Amino acid sequence: MDRINRFILLEAATMKRFPMLKLYDDWGIHAQNLEGAILRDVMLQGVDKGIVVLPVHDAVAVQQKHEEWAIGTMLETWSRVAASGGAARARVKVDRP
Repeated sequence: MDRINRFILLEAATMKRFPMLKLYDDWGIHAQNLEGAILRDVMLQGVDKGIVVLPVHDAVAVQQKHEEWAIGTMLETWSRVAASGGAARARVKVDRP
């Protein structure tokens, strides 16, 4: 089965399971704006604390000694910026060299 047919089947199954889901309503642009606001805020908090914070797509890179700070700051900032009222929670994954 080629990619297009596989996509059509996945799309149809998703719409059958979640009929109220709006797949094509510019949500991606809104999500990218939220992601950018979160990363900007985390980087600025890093500046205030003298911590170098590098954005990496939807994550940040910090020195290992600042790992706990980064986890806490990402979670707090996500919660505040996304303001989901507990409906959606962030998940943090830590990658180490």
